[in-house]
This record gives sequence, C-alpha cells and structure tokens, in this order.
Amino acid sequence: MNLTVEFRLYTRLYKSILENRLGLWTSRTGLIVRLMDPDTGRKGYGEIAPFPGFRSETYDQAFAFVNRLCYPIGKPHPPLITPETIAQIPEHLSATRFGLGCALAQVSGEATPSSPTPIGVDHPQAALLPRGSQALEAWKPYWEAGHRTFKWKIGLADPTLELKLLDQLLTALPPEAKLRLDANGNLTIAQAQDWLKACDPQRIEFLEQPLDPEQKEELIQLTQESPIPLALDESVSTLADLQEWVPRWPGIFVLKVPLLGFVEETRSFLSALWAQGQPLDLVFSSVLETAIGRKTALELARPFHNPQRAMGFGVQAWLDPEDGFEDSNPDQIWEQLS
Repeated sequence: MNLTVEFRLYTRLYKSILENRLGLWTSRTGLIVRLMDPDTGRKGYGEIAPFPGFRSETYDQAFAFVNRLCYPIGKPHPPLITPETIAQIPEHLSATRFGLGCALAQVSGEATPSSPTPIGVDHPQAALLPRGSQALEAWKPYWEAGHRTFKWKIGLADPTLELKLLDQLLTALPPEAKLRLDANGNLTIAQAQDWLKACDPQRIEFLEQPLDPEQKEELIQLTQESPIPLALDESVSTLADLQEWVPRWPGIFVLKVPLLGFVEETRSFLSALWAQGQPLDLVFSSVLETAIGRKTALELARPFHNPQRAMGFGVQAWLDPEDGFEDSNPDQIWEQLS
C-alpha cells in the first residue's frame, strides 16, 4: 500500500501560565500528520506531541524527521510512503511513532480491539491545580464541576513554604477530596523524605516522580520507606522505559500515551501482562494534546487504567475550548491549520 504523507504545525495557547521544573510555559506546540490512500481516498490523522522534560524526542527532533519524510529532496510533495516506512521509525522518536502509527491504523481501517472491562467515558478525572498559593482557591470551581481528585505540582519554591501551603490546601479541601503531589523529578532525597513525613495517607493519594529519572536505585529505596504510594511518570515516558521498570517497581505508573510509541506495541505489552495475571497500577495522563491525540490515548487507556483511580485528563481548564483543537472532526482541525 502506497500512502501520501503530509503534516501541519500547531501552536496552542494556554489560558494560564503552566510551570514545571524546566520553566514557564504559555503555549503548546506539536504536529498533525495526515496519511491518505490515493486509490480509495481514505484518510488517517495522528498527532506528534513531544512534551518538555520527558524522555521522548524533542519537538525539534520530531519536526526534522517528519519534514525530511514529507519533503524528500528531488521528489514531489506529498510523497508516497509505505507502512514499512513507518514501521522503521527509530525507537527514540517515540512521539513520532505514536502519531504516524495512529494515522496508519486509521487509513488501514484497523479497528481498536475491545476489552471485557473498559472503564466508562465518564470516568472521574483528576484536575490539575496551579502552583503555589493559587491552588487554595483554584480547586473550588473544579469541585463544583464534579472533580474529587486534584493534582498539585511541588518542588517549584522553597520547601518550607510549600509544606505550609500543603497544610493550608488540605485544610481547605473537603475531607473526601484526594490530592496527588507531582514533583516532576525536582526533589532531592532529603526533600522527598521531608514531604513523605508530611503526607497523610488518608488525604494524599500518591507522590508522583519525586526524584530525577536517573536516580533509579534511590527511587526504589524511597518507595520501600514511603508511607504513601509513589508513582513514576518521567521515568516511564516511553514503552522501552516502562518495560525496563515493570520488573522493578512496586508502585504506580503514570503513562502518557502520546509519548510511549506505537499504540499496538504498548497494547500488546500491557495485554500480555494482564494475561499473565500481572496487571499494573496504571494512571493514564494527558500531555495537553489536541482532540486528535486524546481520542487514541483514551481508547488505549480505558481497558488498562486502574478503575479505582481518577484518570489524568482533567486539564481542560488550561486550554481554550473554542480554539478549534477540541473539534471531534479531525478534518476540521486539519483545515484550520491550512
């Protein structure tokens, strides 16, 4: 099968400044790719959405690869490629694998396998709170909208101040609310231990990525000492990372599907574990993708996400629902980028 391949860039503005350990972010950039079968006219769309601070390729690396694919020297645009071209995308370009793999699955007419126990489309979502003291008021509209689990980023200010804010936030939140703490790998071992001492197991659901992903042995040691569950996030950015950590990690895995690589490879790996009676404690989470990437991410997540935990796609308050990137019709998103 010969397919035409094209891509378009997108930039999506955040409604508020988003901060993590790498800095302040006001927008989100990525690529939408389209494959088309010239014989049938069938189209498939995918999203390539690398995210700063995670272990997939950078946006520049993804752009360079796709640009060479779509504009080969001496050939017309759009060029013709085959499924084998996509299968040979290097493993380190995991976000690129996700995007082009999704587009290929659609244009090929491959149906998403069903699952005997998928979670519902209305499954609870954890709401992402702003950093610092802004969270003390920001949780209220989320609560009124039905959210009962909240995620708060730490490791961005003086630890003593943040620990005081934690007490204030827990006092403000209703007793039945759950709070997730996300350090994005930004704590020292001593700081992580201080946070764990302050964590009430009845109120704090888990601490996410307390240490840098390279501190593997320290992460394992920390989870053995912790009174609350610990979760890996940046450490398991790609499927290769996840495969390495599964035999060693007793805690939670936070997975961002658009960074993992080919969806079918991830699905096969997780299905094999389930078949062997080794289901993982998985929380699937957003990378602030468009509706194109989110649709596939949720399709993969529903059979495998821990049904006792909220999913991590409660980020819509950070995005403008009227900017066109939430359209359920990928043709409309594609056309607005023209």
